[in-house]
Amino acid sequence: MPHLPKPKGHKWIVKTKSNRYGYKEEHISKNNKFYSGKAWKDLREWWIKNNPLCKWCEEEGKIVEGKEIDHIKEINDGGEMLDPENLMTLCSMHHRQKTNWAKAKRNRNENK
Repeated sequence: MPHLPKPKGHKWIVKTKSNRYGYKEEHISKNNKFYSGKAWKDLREWWIKNNPLCKWCEEEGKIVEGKEIDHIKEINDGGEMLDPENLMTLCSMHHRQKTNWAKAKRNRNENK
């Protein structure tokens, strides 16, 4: 049986490298090594035990378990990595919201 020729890649589609999980390199945090380290994991475990509720939800009068530990001042903006004074617990929704705001602010500042 004859074999069909392999399709050629489309020239207009940009090829990007992806890791074994399917994420593209641009989606991997610059601080990935830090977040996978023992010091962060230990601090995160201690923090979540002592601060289990989303801080922003509490300010809105709601009681919601927080799943994310977030840096108040992001590392990429010069925030301290392992300083408990620079941490807060957020639910997933508020974490995404805060992260998107910080990225947008950084992008505005870079484009000035």
